[in-house]
Amino acid sequence: MELDYDVIVVGGGFGGVYQLYNLRKLGFRVRLFEAGSKLGGIWYWNCYPGARVDTEVPVYQLPEAELFEDFNWQQKNVKIAQMQLNGPTEIERHAKSIVVCTGFASRPYFPPYQGQELYKGLMYHTSAWPQEDINMKNKRVAVIGTGASGVQVIQTIAPEVKQLTVYQRTPNYALPMGDNVLPPERLKYYKENYPELMAKMNTTFAGFMYDFNPGECMMATPEEREALYEELYHKGGLHFWLGTYSDVLKNKEANATAYDFWRKKTQARLKDRKKAEILAPTVPPHPYGTKRVSLEQTYFEAFNDEKVDIVEVKKNPIETFTSDGIVTADGKERKFDLVVLATGFDAISGGVTQIDIRGEDGTSIKEKWSKGTRTHLGMASRNFPNL
Repeated sequence: MELDYDVIVVGGGFGGVYQLYNLRKLGFRVRLFEAGSKLGGIWYWNCYPGARVDTEVPVYQLPEAELFEDFNWQQKNVKIAQMQLNGPTEIERHAKSIVVCTGFASRPYFPPYQGQELYKGLMYHTSAWPQEDINMKNKRVAVIGTGASGVQVIQTIAPEVKQLTVYQRTPNYALPMGDNVLPPERLKYYKENYPELMAKMNTTFAGFMYDFNPGECMMATPEEREALYEELYHKGGLHFWLGTYSDVLKNKEANATAYDFWRKKTQARLKDRKKAEILAPTVPPHPYGTKRVSLEQTYFEAFNDEKVDIVEVKKNPIETFTSDGIVTADGKERKFDLVVLATGFDAISGGVTQIDIRGEDGTSIKEKWSKGTRTHLGMASRNFPNL
């Protein structure tokens, strides 16, 4: 069989573009295939209101100096002026190797709610948001889910909608994002020292420019602990999570002090005591920091508006959709013009298993991983020698 390429790369996000760049530098004939009409991967598809990176500069970027020499992380509110979609195209290409760069969050998760087909209003998943703007004014909106996407959507649309109802399963232990503008002197420092900063990030627990405090929470006095927590909290970003005492993620008692501090700070921002207890409950549903912490700007303040309501779906589950809205277990129907599904992803392996990839004996990768994903050195899997 004559080969069209040495390597085919599937996916035009961070990983795919970087593989294309490096493989071509090595002299391989490479072709990249991308489902979207533009590159960007997760940042092409997730164009919902308020979508943004919640990892501070310059952590979330490729490590090539030429890419950040002339970029200042300051381009905002970019809109697509024109886009043409011609529908799916079926093509056949042959290559010696396939590199799958579909990302860990490329396959959205749609909860199997009863009656969804009956609903006549607008409904969008945050990862399949239309590229054109949706006018939110005077609309009754439901947001299902309060993960990172839900937080960003809620704080962005709350001021302009007529009514907003948030369906929450688990409270988000979100932290203040902090500075919104990168000072020129800090930008200059990053540009001049990026190779050293990148090397340092490769040595820290989370790949950030900072790491856990070497001290132990339970060895500090209450006053010392409070002072450090205040300092980290007011730095913004993820410092309170990833720059805190080294034992907060190991010791239940230490973890409880971090949660209590976060709860105190969060409840102080909320006017309604009932909402405050739902958003920052007295008894934590899980230890602080054991789920990925989101960053927010005005998320909690959004619930101070009387037109913003919140439903605890663990206590009052969604029973069914109707033609006009959603009915919960208490029998109450809430009517909506738009439902936003911020329900996350079939994460990690979902982007791979949604493709019908078959090995030497005809077994699909989905079948092989049905009882658990097992690979070697990243994606290498027996019976799939060129994947």
